Amino acid sequence: MFKSVILDFVQGWNNRELWLYNSLMDMRQRYRRSLIGPFWITLSLAIMVFSIGNLWAYLWKIDMKDYLPYFTVGLLLWTLISTIISESSEIFIKSNHIIKQVNLPFSFYIYNLVWKNFIIFFHHLIVYLLVIVIFKVKIGLSIFMVIPGLFFYFITALWMSSCLGIVCTRYRDIEQIIPSLLTIIFFVTPIMWKIQWSNKDLPFMDYNPLYHYIEILRAPLLGNMPTIDNYIVVSFVTIVGILISVVTIGKYRSQISYWL
Repeated sequence: MFKSVILDFVQGWNNRELWLYNSLMDMRQRYRRSLIGPFWITLSLAIMVFSIGNLWAYLWKIDMKDYLPYFTVGLLLWTLISTIISESSEIFIKSNHIIKQVNLPFSFYIYNLVWKNFIIFFHHLIVYLLVIVIFKVKIGLSIFMVIPGLFFYFITALWMSSCLGIVCTRYRDIEQIIPSLLTIIFFVTPIMWKIQWSNKDLPFMDYNPLYHYIEILRAPLLGNMPTIDNYIVVSFVTIVGILISVVTIGKYRSQISYWL
């Protein structure tokens, strides 16, 4: 089972020219005849960052220089994570016409989805660069910790998309539940707020894997170092997720076309 799954992902990687091109074409088709194309999403994100960020800083009486960079990076990372989760739930359903007619590796659709969202994320970094320039955020050598952070994000996106894609193809009701769960997770995760704001201890936050995933990139992007606990939790979730995905893919991959 393990060998067959690895072989599938290797074959998918060998077809990278196809899914790299297909990801770009998906974006071009979505924003066809648009003046600035996918940068409309970046513009929308920038408007939300500066409007909501100013409002929250005013309501909480926080220094804008301290809060807005924090909120900006948190929202950028949340957008990447939540979009991948949302689109993973329908990845095979939307590609059913291709799956039924063309023999492509299972992982092709996963790579295509993940890479497309990473391209959009890199577009969004324009907002981050704008904020750190305006508020003069000091970035040190910790910025290089972004590299292992992005690696964890990419691997996690692969196994999570695989599992969610299979489960949501088999049980269509789960696809309808995911948006509600994402809304709840957004508010219980320190994205718009900081743990330090609470007068009480929040021990449950140590068990929120999304918080640790946010921190391994938010900290270096703001000139800080992630903690060892952040990497321990993320590494543990990544390993467990890979094992679960291997079993799920190996057992149900061949049944996807029958569920569509």
